[in-house]
Amino acid sequence: MTENYIKRLSKLKKEELTKFIHILEERMYHIDRKEIHTYTDGSDDGFLYCRCFILGMGKSYYELIDKTPSKAKFDLEAEGFGFSAYQVYEELFNEEFDRYSKHSMESCSNSEGWIE
Repeated sequence: MTENYIKRLSKLKKEELTKFIHILEERMYHIDRKEIHTYTDGSDDGFLYCRCFILGMGKSYYELIDKTPSKAKFDLEAEGFGFSAYQVYEELFNEEFDRYSKHSMESCSNSEGWIE
């Protein structure tokens, strides 16, 4: 699955890949919430990789977990899904993407998602 994902990303033009990464970052940021963390994994990196899994499973699963966090599975990770787009961008355009980022994907960066 990851191999096909990387092939598809590699065919995108710079503007298209940039738009895709911005959407990826926004969605990862949006589900960076304590209520989702409760049902996935305890560590910061573990939660990041679990959110990669949630997003990688597609729109229906993402929306399900967004609306009903208790449906999330514990400790299912897909680190490669979250970071492959950055690697492809760097390989295609010979520059790192991070200066164009709009949202952090790091765990606990969405301060509104962690309000008690």
